[in-house]
Amino acid sequence: MKITKATLKSFLKRTPNLQINVLSSFDGMRDGVARHDCDFVPLEGQFNEAEKNTLGFRGVWLVNSSRDYIKPYAKDGMHGFEVFNSCGSFVVARKT
Repeated sequence: MKITKATLKSFLKRTPNLQINVLSSFDGMRDGVARHDCDFVPLEGQFNEAEKNTLGFRGVWLVNSSRDYIKPYAKDGMHGFEVFNSCGSFVVARKT
């Protein structure tokens, strides 16, 4: 099964009790992406397809135009998706 943005959107829209771990994000002081050492926290926001880059969630950032790389995530009792792009990376998952 190929994982697409539609797969991610469906997961965000239909899965309750999601958590997010922002692994890296763009840092203007470094003029590049900086890694973070964070844990999973509850995903804040509500699905809103009109917000194309965040889909309505804090910590989610999509660049779109087929430049988001999405892969399955399953580790430490969590399962979901890991997303990479030029702005950083994050994991959105729920406990199994």
